[in-house]
Amino acid sequence: MKYSLLVPSSLFLSVAVWAILSWPLTMHIFTAVPVSAHGGEEHAVRFMVPSDALQLLFYFQLVKEWVTGGTPLFYNLYEFNTGNDADRFLPGGYYVPFSLIYTVGAFVGGQAFGMNLAGIVSLWISLLATWLLLRRYVQDELIVALFSVFALALPFRWMQLFDASPAGYAMMWVPLMLLGLDMAIRDGKMLGGLLAGLSVLMAFFGDLHVFFFSCLLLPGWCVLAWIAEPRLNLTLGKRFAVSAKGLLPLALIMVVLVFAVSSQSASLDETHMGSGRDMREVAIFSPQKNGFLFWEEHGISNQVHVGKVLPLLLAVGSLAIIVAFVRNPRRQWPNMLFWLLLLVGIGGIAVLALGPHGMRHGGVYSLVREVVPHYAMIRQAGKIFTLMPTLLALGGALALYAVVRSLPRGEWWRRACIGVVGAGLIGGYLFLPSPTLTYLDTSQRAYQAVVDDAEKLGIVPRALVITLWPGDSHFSSIYQHYSIAHRIRMINGYTPAIDTEYFHDVFRRFESVNQGYLGDDQIENLVSRGIRHILVHEDIYPEKVAPFPVSFLLRTYMSHPRLAFLDQDGPVRAFRILDQPRLQAEEVQPQFETPPLFPARLFALDAVRRSGGTLGHDEQASGSTFLAFSVPGESVTLPWTPTPPAPELHFLIRARGEGHVVASVHSSDGTELLEREIIVDTTEWEWFRVEIPVHTFSQVALHLQHQQGNIELDMAMLTGGHWPFLATGESINLAAPLFFRAGYSDLDTNSVMFRAFREDRRIVFYGPRMPLASGRYAVRLQFTTDAPTGTHLGVLHVDLDWNTKDGPAFDVMAGEELSFSLDVPHNLPLSFSFIYLGAADLRIDQMFLTRQ
Repeated sequence: MKYSLLVPSSLFLSVAVWAILSWPLTMHIFTAVPVSAHGGEEHAVRFMVPSDALQLLFYFQLVKEWVTGGTPLFYNLYEFNTGNDADRFLPGGYYVPFSLIYTVGAFVGGQAFGMNLAGIVSLWISLLATWLLLRRYVQDELIVALFSVFALALPFRWMQLFDASPAGYAMMWVPLMLLGLDMAIRDGKMLGGLLAGLSVLMAFFGDLHVFFFSCLLLPGWCVLAWIAEPRLNLTLGKRFAVSAKGLLPLALIMVVLVFAVSSQSASLDETHMGSGRDMREVAIFSPQKNGFLFWEEHGISNQVHVGKVLPLLLAVGSLAIIVAFVRNPRRQWPNMLFWLLLLVGIGGIAVLALGPHGMRHGGVYSLVREVVPHYAMIRQAGKIFTLMPTLLALGGALALYAVVRSLPRGEWWRRACIGVVGAGLIGGYLFLPSPTLTYLDTSQRAYQAVVDDAEKLGIVPRALVITLWPGDSHFSSIYQHYSIAHRIRMINGYTPAIDTEYFHDVFRRFESVNQGYLGDDQIENLVSRGIRHILVHEDIYPEKVAPFPVSFLLRTYMSHPRLAFLDQDGPVRAFRILDQPRLQAEEVQPQFETPPLFPARLFALDAVRRSGGTLGHDEQASGSTFLAFSVPGESVTLPWTPTPPAPELHFLIRARGEGHVVASVHSSDGTELLEREIIVDTTEWEWFRVEIPVHTFSQVALHLQHQQGNIELDMAMLTGGHWPFLATGESINLAAPLFFRAGYSDLDTNSVMFRAFREDRRIVFYGPRMPLASGRYAVRLQFTTDAPTGTHLGVLHVDLDWNTKDGPAFDVMAGEELSFSLDVPHNLPLSFSFIYLGAADLRIDQMFLTRQ
C-alpha cells in the first residue's frame, strides 16, 4: 500500500477502533473524558469524578497555560506551592507532544475534546508505526493491517488509555522505537537511529514506565533485528559498520538521557519509593496468571488478558515455522532463531508481568528486582505489558503468515485464515466493557470567591484545600482541576511519589485541619507562606480522614474566630483567614444544631492489643465475640487515634458482668489525661462512658485494666456530644448534616442536598452508628423533592443486625411519607443506609426516632 493511502487508511482504522472501544464517548467527545476502562455500562456519564484523568488533564492544561502566556514557562504554580513561587520552576517534558496536541484541541473544542484528540492521535501513530514495522517482516498487507488493529484492540492498550494513565498515550513510542531500530540495523539508515533515539527521549518525557521498559527492550531488539534477514546485501564487516552508523544518533541521545535519568533518580530517591516498593504492595497491584486467558468483570488481572485465540495461533504458527525449518534448515535457520528469541522475549515479559504471582512464587521477579537497577521502584508489575501490543502483533502476524504459506491452497485459504483469526481475535476484544466517562466543570464559584477576595486584599490567591492529603490521593485531582482553572496557588497536590519533606512539613503540620482543628500556630504558618484562604470540599471526606462526619468540621470553621466565610458553591466552601480574631460582638455565621457526633472509630475489643483475657462467643456481641477478664492485671489497649477537641468528647465501652475496671486515657506524648474506675454490675450488655479531656488536636488511646471480678468487654467507640438512651415516649431529631454522606449541606435549611446529575448511584447517606436501647421505635425520614409523585428516589436500608448488616429496606418515593416501626433487639450500634437512585434532585432534612 502506498503511503498516500496508508496514512488516511490508518487514521480511519484508528478512529473506528477508538469509537467502538470507547463507546459512548463518541457521543460526548466535546463534553466528557474517560476516567476508567470499566463501569461505563453500569452508569450514565458521571460528573467531575476524581481520577488520574483529571490529574493528567491538569498537566495538559498547564502546558496550555504556558503556550498562551497565562503562566510562566515551566512554572507549576498551582499545586504543592508552599509559598515560594521560585521553588515551582520545574523544567520537564510534561507529556509532550500529547499536551501540545491537547492544547490545539482545547482551543478548537474545549478541554474534553483536546484530551480525547490526544488519545486518538496516540492510537493512530501507534497503528501506523506498527503497520510500518510489520510490513518489514510480513509481505501480506491484509495480515499486517489485521495485527496493526490488534495492537490497539489488545485490552492493556485501551485500558491504559481509558484509565488515563500516561502510559496509555506514551505506548505510541514503543513501535516507533522498534521501527527506528529496525531501519538503523537492517537498512543502515541514520534516520532510523534518530527515530529510535527520539522515541526513547519522548518516552522519558511521556511516562517513566514506558521509558524504563523500552530501555530494557532496546538491546534485545537490536539482537533480533540483527538476526533478521538484512535488507542490504553486504559483507558481515560492512554490515556492522553500516548498522553502527545508523545507530549513532541513538547513541548520542542515550548519552544525554543518562544525565536526565540520573537527575530523575535522585529526585525519586527523596520520595517514599526511593528504597523500593514493598513486595506485599506490589502483590496487591499485580495480576494473576488466569488473566491471560480469562476475562474478569472487575479485576486487575484483566490488564494481561490476551484471550485464547492468540496463544493458539502462536502454537500453530510455531508448528508451521518448525516445518519450514525442517524442510530447508540452511535457509530458514535465521527465521527459526528469530522466532524462538521472540517467543522467549514474550514469555519473559509475561512472567515478569505477574510480579510476585509469577514463576517460582515470584522468585524470578524478585531476582530481576535485585539485578536490574530501579526495577524495585515499580509498584504495578503488569506495566511491562506496555511492550506487548507491538511484540504480540509481530508474533501474531508472523505466525499467521507462516500458516497461510504452509498450505498454499489459493486465495480462498488465505482469506479464510485471516477472516477466522481476525473474527476470533479482534471481535472478542472490541466488545469488552465500556469506559466510565465524566463531564468536566469549567469553573467553581467558591474558588472564584477566593480569587475575588485575594484581589480585594491585593495579594496573590493562595489556598489550602480540605481534605488535605499526603500528596498521593486521587481526590486531589478535583482540587487540581479547579485550582488551575482559577489560577489559585494551592499547597495541596497529587503525585504518585510522595515527597518526604512535603509529607512532614505540610501534611503532618496541618493534618489536624482535616478534623476541624485550626490552631493559632498553624494560622501563623499559613499566613507566613502567603496563604490567606481555605477551601473545604465537604463531599470529599471519607471516614479515614476524621473520627466524625464533616458536619463537625463545618460547624467549627463557620464559627472559628480567625475564619470568615466567603461563599459556597455546592459542596465547596471558601474561607478567608483573618488577621485578628473576630470580635464577639460581630455577627457570627449560622451554626448547625449540636446533637451527637456519629462515630467513624469503632473498635472490637477482641481484635486490639491486649494482655491476658480469654475470648468468648455471644451472638449479641459485636462480631459475635467478646473479651473476658477474670484475673486482676489483664488489660486491653485501643490504638492511637487522632481527634480534635470536640464537645463532650468521650469513649463508649460496651460491657457486662460484675467487677471493676480502671480506664485511663493517654495522649501520644505520654501524658495521662484521665484515670477513673468503671464499676460494672449488670448481666446485660450496657454502655459505659469515659471522658477525654483534651483542648487541642491530640492522639489518644484508651487503656482498660481489670481490677476485680468477672467482666466481659465487647466493643468501644469514640464519639462526642450527647446521645440519649431513649425512654418510652421520648424522641430524638437527627438533622441530616450530622450523618456520614455525600452531597452538600444547606445552612439555611439545615439539610443535605443530592443532585441527580452530580451524585453516584450508591449509598450516599448513612448513620448514626450509635446504640439504641432494645425496644420498639418509630422512624420517620423527612425529605423533599420536586420529582413527580411516585418517582422512585432511593432505598433506605436498616442495618438492624450490626454483625450481618441484615435488616429491612424501604423504598423512598416522591410524594409519599416514609415512616415505619422497628423492633431493636439489642443495644449494638444501629445504622441506616440510603441508596440514591438519581431519578431526581433530593433534599433530606432530618430523621426522627421515637421509642414506643
